[in-house]
Amino acid sequence: MRLLIDTRILLWALAQPERLSAAFLDILRKPNNQLLFSSASIWEIAIKAALLRTECTARPDVMACEALAQGFTELEAGWQAAAAIADIRPPHRDPFDRILIAEAVCEPVHIFTVDRKLVPHSDMVRMVNTR
Repeated sequence: MRLLIDTRILLWALAQPERLSAAFLDILRKPNNQLLFSSASIWEIAIKAALLRTECTARPDVMACEALAQGFTELEAGWQAAAAIADIRPPHRDPFDRILIAEAVCEPVHIFTVDRKLVPHSDMVRMVNTR
């Protein structure tokens, strides 16, 4: 199965896996699952780090390299996903979430998140349990 991981889940999977449930960690470790992260997540980490937001203290380049080293594959946002953002109803306020939702729909791939606000926007959204 292909799994697109949202920014928060990516940060936790790489730096704080204890925040994720054992069941979800098992999903991440299954060798037949393809783990994807969006280039939009690296943009989000970079912007939040530059704004000195406490949830993003890691360097974005280090996080991207660590994700690749741990077996994640980068999903680069293409023009199709950019155009699909216009069709997200109701409009979602967070631009990075809009990109992730559009990528999930265009690929298609399930996006895994802890953010319940994403659920109404697509049936591609899957909620992740935390500890």
